[in-house]
Amino acid sequence: MKRKTLGIVMLVDLVSLLGWMAIMIAITVTGRVPENHQEALAFATEQHWLYYRFSYANAVVYTLLNALVYAGLYAMLKNDGPGWAEMGIILLPVVAFLNLFSYLSQLVLIPRLLELAAMPDMASGASALLHQLIQMSPEGSLGYFDQFGYFMLSVPALVFGGLLYRRGKPFRVGGGLLALSGVATLPIGPGVMFDMPRLVATPSMLGGVMSIAAFGFIMVSLLRAEPDRRIGTAGN
Repeated sequence: MKRKTLGIVMLVDLVSLLGWMAIMIAITVTGRVPENHQEALAFATEQHWLYYRFSYANAVVYTLLNALVYAGLYAMLKNDGPGWAEMGIILLPVVAFLNLFSYLSQLVLIPRLLELAAMPDMASGASALLHQLIQMSPEGSLGYFDQFGYFMLSVPALVFGGLLYRRGKPFRVGGGLLALSGVATLPIGPGVMFDMPRLVATPSMLGGVMSIAAFGFIMVSLLRAEPDRRIGTAGN
């Protein structure tokens, strides 16, 4: 894979991430952020074309693109830090699974559970599952699984960010920011395990903003690379 190919993938990923951030801001400004399960249930039942359906479809896309980006960074940096690069990539499949299930379930599973909840003989079980599986419900469990995925992503961010920083210019700023985003998201783990929502929300937002900025700098550096350089080859 060429560096510029990875840069293009990162560009598309960045556009998707910025779209997600814009939608989250819009949801907050319009007062649609659920404060309890009933509001989350109403939000899921409404299935708003932008705030719900497009938002989660976009989340599925950027989760897949994120996995491709980190796989590309591994191919690019595996010779810079043998052992470290493998430590950075090993958790990626688990991260991708947790995030994909969290987002895709909102498009596939939740609508089916809402239909079952309307059936008298299925209402009790379906309602119990809805209580736990609506991703934006503050009383549910799925949001924590999603956030734990971002905690696990701190390892690839730290490893690949550090390896990029060691390369010096032009990757120092982007690599440094990526490593710092990994540091910022470390508190999410204890926050999830000990049920401390504030220790989850703030690091998640801070780490997300820093990783978006990091991707921007890294993307520019990749797109400026020589066209014949290939990731993983000598001289990268």
